Amino acid sequence: MFSQAKIFWLAKDAAHAEQYQDAFALDERRGVAAIADGVSSSLFSAQWAKIITQGVIAAPPDVRDPASLFPWLAAQRKAWNAQVDTDNLAWHQKAKLQQGAQATLLWVEVTPAAAGRARLKAFAVGDCLLFHARGSQNLRAFPIESSQLLENNPHALCSIESKNDQTLPFQVLEEDCQPGDLLVLCTDAVAAWALKALEEGATLLWRDFWNLSPDDWAEYVGRLRQEQRMRYDDATLMLLRVGDPAKARPGAGQLLADAKRKVHDVTDTVAESLSDFFGGFSSKRKGR
Repeated sequence: MFSQAKIFWLAKDAAHAEQYQDAFALDERRGVAAIADGVSSSLFSAQWAKIITQGVIAAPPDVRDPASLFPWLAAQRKAWNAQVDTDNLAWHQKAKLQQGAQATLLWVEVTPAAAGRARLKAFAVGDCLLFHARGSQNLRAFPIESSQLLENNPHALCSIESKNDQTLPFQVLEEDCQPGDLLVLCTDAVAAWALKALEEGATLLWRDFWNLSPDDWAEYVGRLRQEQRMRYDDATLMLLRVGDPAKARPGAGQLLADAKRKVHDVTDTVAESLSDFFGGFSSKRKGR
């Protein structure tokens, strides 16, 4: 469901990419993409962010159904525990580890809908943002529409079971989208810069980012940081072009036609094989 995709990322300290704590994952064919921001004040948050983005791609949970969400969370937490190496931690780090890792999360799912359109679903906890753009128009920012709200401490998913699990503040968006629409997923540093730019009346053309190289992105973010227009933090941007639903999944009629053709091909092959066999058998009998 995504005809094009491009991802840019830059660590808070560009010289130390290993300290990058954002994460992203993508399945272009299925139209599922996820982005997460590991909370730097918690331990092993980069691993947690990576696990939950990959977990969403593998099996997106229904956040409105506890019977779906809680088992999914338990599976991600089990994976995180398996990856955490506590042997070399100092005593104070081991104490902090009991609080678990935290990460904000946003993902989108795009599926075919009627009349050549597509259906967009987005799910978010925290301050990763989705911008929905069509041409030069920014249609929506989700789940936050004001840069001032990004200054608050965001909600986040925790890698250990918490009493807050019962009231996780997932926000949900469902709306139609069109082939060619651009979905932009970004972590909070990029989101804050973009919202402020839009609030100040700037024209923000996300499509212009398609032609950037990773080096261009690093230079661009570096300049924004120096000008104090983007804060020093991991900066991640995903560009997703919505594809044509008709090309994304064959209709029922096409599936039936393909199935009939395959059966016909197999039938012809079997018939030819039987004909060759019995023809050869008959020739042998005549030759006796």
